[in-house]
Amino acid sequence: MKFGTLRAGFYSLLIHLALLGLLVFSLDWQVPPPVPVGSQSQPIQAVAMDEAQVAAELKRLRAAELKKKKQESTRLKKIERKARAAEKRRKAEEKKLAQLKKKLAKEKKQAAAARKQATLKKAQKKKRLAKEKLAVEKKRKAEVARKALKKAEEKKQLAAKERKRKLAAEKKRQVEAAARKAAEQKKQADAARHKADQRALQEQLANEQRSLDQRRRTLLNRARSEYNDRIRAKVARHWIRPAGLPQGMKNTLRVEQIPGGEVVAVRIMKGSGNLAFDRSVEAAVRKASPLPLPRDPSLFDRVLMITFDPEQ
Repeated sequence: MKFGTLRAGFYSLLIHLALLGLLVFSLDWQVPPPVPVGSQSQPIQAVAMDEAQVAAELKRLRAAELKKKKQESTRLKKIERKARAAEKRRKAEEKKLAQLKKKLAKEKKQAAAARKQATLKKAQKKKRLAKEKLAVEKKRKAEVARKALKKAEEKKQLAAKERKRKLAAEKKRQVEAAARKAAEQKKQADAARHKADQRALQEQLANEQRSLDQRRRTLLNRARSEYNDRIRAKVARHWIRPAGLPQGMKNTLRVEQIPGGEVVAVRIMKGSGNLAFDRSVEAAVRKASPLPLPRDPSLFDRVLMITFDPEQ
């Protein structure tokens, strides 16, 4: 559109320039006739001229007039030639102008047709672009719908998978809880059974220990009684009964001995009430040194409490 407008302005400028040139060359340039040398007004001098001079002057004047006419004729012919040339040029310019106008009209028509074609093409392009845009939008919406459907399906599958996982996890938890409960019950039962077994075992061990302790005490008492009997027997062998000693005498002595049975001290702890009896028993203990040792070394005591009764 812009190119057609510029071209039309250019052609309009050419037409105006052509008209201006035509006007310039068609002007009738009026060249003033040359003024003959000496034709300026001279003061008429009243002089007397002879005929020869008058004839010569007339001849000169006629020659000058003829020359002037000839010059004028030449000038007019020249002007006519110029006018014809100018007319020819004017006609040529008019023809050229007409051709230019025709060409401009044709180009204007072509420009209008081109604009119409361009407008049509633009409309077609716009319609095609709108159609393509509609197709793209339709395709985009279809893709969005497809993606949304796919996303919904994936979400549904994930939800189903999550439900399945939760059910499996819950079932596993229940199974593990049942297993833990069973294990705990078994553990408790085992613990109760173990506790009962331990209690029974402890009771059995306690009974056995009591029985063992009883047997040990019995054996210990028996060994101690035997040990004491051996000591009393030896003391009795070394005891000399005082004369006139009444029956039923007995006393208790504290005897200190060293390992090996050597007696180092004897003291009456509970007297018999008879000094002779008590002294005789004390003497017998000293004579019985070293005292018999127990068969079980653990029964050896450094301090012994001996009850002496000769009637036993």
